[in-house]
Formats: sequence, C-alpha cells, structure tokens
Amino acid sequence: MSTGIDTAAARTTAYLAGRGTLPRGTEAIPYQWIVAARGRDLQACGAKETAPGECLKALGGAGGDALMGAADSFLRSGELAVALVGSGLAALRIREVADPAAVRPVWRRALLCALLLTAPLLPYLSGDPACTLLIGALAIVRAPATALPLTTPTAARRTPLKRGCC
Repeated sequence: MSTGIDTAAARTTAYLAGRGTLPRGTEAIPYQWIVAARGRDLQACGAKETAPGECLKALGGAGGDALMGAADSFLRSGELAVALVGSGLAALRIREVADPAAVRPVWRRALLCALLLTAPLLPYLSGDPACTLLIGALAIVRAPATALPLTTPTAARRTPLKRGCC
C-alpha cells in the first residue's frame, strides 16, 4: 500500500541517509517539520548534517502551507516554536484567512501555527468595539472598490468557537 504520505516518508528517509534531495510539496511538509525540530537527534543517528537547515529554509518558503501542515507532524508546541522561529514563519504576516474552517484541525495539534494563521481574525473575535471600528475603517480606506471583506464583525461573533478544541 503506497499513499502520498508513505511516499513522502520514504523520500524523506532516503534524503536523510544522503540519497536524493529534500522532498517538496504539501505531503512532505509534516516531515520537514519533524526534521527541522528534531535535527540534532537525527544527526546523532547519522542523518545528513545539513538536513535541519534545509528543512527550515523549505518551511519558510512554504509560508501558510507550512503552518497548515504543522498539525500533521504531531510535534509538541515547544518543538514547533523552535522551528517556527528558525524558519522565519513566526514573522510571517498573514493578511487574510481564506478558509477559517480549514484551520480548525490545526488548532487541535499546532496551536502556535493556528494562531499565526488566524491572526487577522483576532480583533473581530475580541468583541472590542474600538478594534472593530478601527479595522473596518482601515479596510474601507485601503481596500479596492471590488474587494469583499473576509467576514463581518457580526458574522465573526455569530460563529462560536468550540470549547476544548485546542
């Protein structure tokens, strides 16, 4: 039985052994997270010396896709934090959330990544009228005439967050 994940796992294993190049694509992103976060342990077992740095660079280049894929790595928050900083993803400026529902699984397994992915929605969820008015005013001033808002503050408040989802 061969799935995309199995193929990515096999290619990552070969890469760590010095055979082949770093696997790319969304199916390889969870493995890139693991190598980036646990690189020293892997190197102690004979893995390619440059692998952690190459994975950090690949994750940084993948942007939001890398943040989404972090959930499938099953890494602990502390491990993710080190890789988030090392890859530059911690400084990634997400400007919109195209599909908030797609981020729900990330909240369960990669809280820091989910927070970065949904950062543009946080002022709407805060319930602070001053924040809501300021963001609404900025959107009107900066948005082209054809742009539609991602959601309205009222709609954001109507969408309840599941308790215990994180």
